[in-house]
Amino acid sequence: MYGGLAVAIASAAERYVRPRIKKDKASGMTEKAIRESLSRMDGHASYNRARILANCFKHAEGKVTEDYITASSDGLSLGDEVDFMKEDWPQLIDNTQRLIISLIRTP
Repeated sequence: MYGGLAVAIASAAERYVRPRIKKDKASGMTEKAIRESLSRMDGHASYNRARILANCFKHAEGKVTEDYITASSDGLSLGDEVDFMKEDWPQLIDNTQRLIISLIRTP
């Protein structure tokens, strides 16, 4: 259930993140500059966490991936089960919503 919630959160944000990346690329920004710009936006960390959790759920049968290990410090190893219930879901939702609002408001 919570893996599906991660997918819903991440996909809701990606509806706005992807066009922003496309626009920034068209304006000549480098990949690195785009990543840095997005990572400074309010709520990006929660969106990124939801995206990583969603990928664990969708592509690794709910198990820890390399991306998860890189982004987390919870001591899990590759292939361990992700404990989706321990996440602060209200915070992930609220913060990702802030990112979406920022992307909508930023020209």
